[in-house]
Amino acid sequence: EAGYDLGTGDGPIVTPHFSDKDKLYAIVQNLYQQGVQTSAVTYPIVEPGRGRLRLICSAAHTREDINRTLEALIVAEREVDAQLLAGREEPTDSRITEADLVDWAHTFGTYLTEWIEEAPLAIPSLTISVQVAEQGEAISLVVRDGKVGLNTSPEGLPSCTLLLSDRKAFQALQAADAQGLLASISEGTCVLKGQVEPFIWLFARLVEQGSWVSAGTNQEVEELAV
Repeated sequence: EAGYDLGTGDGPIVTPHFSDKDKLYAIVQNLYQQGVQTSAVTYPIVEPGRGRLRLICSAAHTREDINRTLEALIVAEREVDAQLLAGREEPTDSRITEADLVDWAHTFGTYLTEWIEEAPLAIPSLTISVQVAEQGEAISLVVRDGKVGLNTSPEGLPSCTLLLSDRKAFQALQAADAQGLLASISEGTCVLKGQVEPFIWLFARLVEQGSWVSAGTNQEVEELAV
């Protein structure tokens, strides 16, 4: 039942429809890895089972650009279908281990340290914690005085905690997949505790980390504005 609509305006609006929410967000991530930026929108009340993927091309984009985008969409859908089929056929371990959290904290902490060295503005002091819901202790990253520390939680700093209840939510965090993490929050598999400001700061860093990873792996792919 998937298809697309073309709208008018400054440029064409390509709106493919997908009824499977997991497939919709997986396609967004696949397109992002191909260098095509887009957004996924679902309407659970107004349009049950009808999610939309919006690609809005500006007047500066040529018909060739649009064709390349649609070709990338076809490739993404084919790859996602194969991944979803494999996922249904092969049971996966959905557990999140303490080692997973520690590995993420070290990787993200290293990224933050490098980012802070280049940051033009003052860096706020705060604590970011990640914990498997209802299990074990949280793994905490503390940013204070421009330095990043692991597993130290000084009192008095603004803080937020992400409680993860399935591996999909952790994988979104691990991949710096901001959209996937938002989807997990919406689904209740990533629950936020604490203050809003540290989470906004964390989310901004995840978006930048995701863009940095994408740029490093897609240097020769032209990014299309949406």
